[in-house]
Amino acid sequence: MRLKNLLLTSAVLLSMASAFAQIVDGGTTGPLTWQVTGAANNYTLTISGEGAMPDYAYNSPWEQYKPDIKTILIGEGVTTIGDCAFNSCDKLTSITLSNNLTNIGDAAFYNCKALTSITIPNNVTSMGNHVFMECGKLTSVTLSTTYKYDNFGKLKQINHPAGTVTKDTL
Repeated sequence: MRLKNLLLTSAVLLSMASAFAQIVDGGTTGPLTWQVTGAANNYTLTISGEGAMPDYAYNSPWEQYKPDIKTILIGEGVTTIGDCAFNSCDKLTSITLSNNLTNIGDAAFYNCKALTSITIPNNVTSMGNHVFMECGKLTSVTLSTTYKYDNFGKLKQINHPAGTVTKDTL
C-alpha cells in the first residue's frame, strides 16, 4: 500500500512538473502580461490583463519566439493590439481575440504566412494599415459587425453580417 501511494504521489508530482515545464517565458508589457508555453515549433502566446497593448517596432517581448508561435490567445481584458505585435509569426494558424478588443494596430499580423482565417470581434472599430499584408494564405476574414475595412491585401472574401463580400466587390 505504501509503495502504491508513493508511486501515485510521484506520478502526480511529475505531472505537475511537466505542466510547469511547458512555460517557456513570460513577463509584462504595459498593463498586460504575456506568456509563451509549449515547445519549439509549437508555441502558444497568451496575452492577458486589462487595457491596451503597447505598440512595437519589431521588438515585442516575445520577438524571439515568433517563428514558432502557432496559437495566439488574447484575453477578454485586452482592448487593443499594438502596432507590429505579431508580425512575422510564420507558423501562426490560430488566433482567439478578446471580445472587448476595439483596435488592431498597424501591421499587427503582417507577414503571418500560415494564417488562413480570422474573426474580428464586434467591438473593433479601428484597424491600422497593413494589418494582414503578406498573409499569403489568408483567404477568409469574418467581421462580426458592419465595420467596413478595405485593406485586406490578397484576401479573396470577407464574411460580413450583410453577406459575403468578394474581392470583386471590395
